Amino acid sequence: PRSTLFPYTTLFRSQERSDDLRYAFVMSSRVLLAVALVISSLLIGFGSTIIDLWIGPDYSGPVYPVLFLLSLALVVQVPSRCPRSILTGMGKVGFLAKISFLELLVFFTLSVVLTTPLGINGVALAYLISSLLTSAILIPGFTCRLLSIPMRHAVVTILIRAILLVLPA
Repeated sequence: PRSTLFPYTTLFRSQERSDDLRYAFVMSSRVLLAVALVISSLLIGFGSTIIDLWIGPDYSGPVYPVLFLLSLALVVQVPSRCPRSILTGMGKVGFLAKISFLELLVFFTLSVVLTTPLGINGVALAYLISSLLTSAILIPGFTCRLLSIPMRHAVVTILIRAILLVLPA
């Protein structure tokens, strides 16, 4: 995996430095979530204008809902890079492979079901839902359990603090 976190994860695990693993998980997830929140907020806030300037005003109406849903998926997907790197460094690639397969299965199934009534918006919604399931629930939950971090503590130290960090922006 291409990650600056991966070599440290492997080092911390080999040296049984559990506190450093927990710190790396919390801090890197918080920073990436804050960055994703800022980028997503800009895309949502200025999305129509960006679409108008990029491909023309005729497209902002139909394209903006897709941009909105994919911007929310960005907020979910980006912070999951940290626990994925940590799990890879801890040798839990089998779990990640199963989760990736589940994500693909959920995304494909929902895409087929939602495309007929919602069109391209259904595909974007399917991506958001599959991302929420795997990247916001299953992967962080498994990582927290492995690192002995209570889920409530992770939500407060990652999610709430990242939101508070970008709120002034």
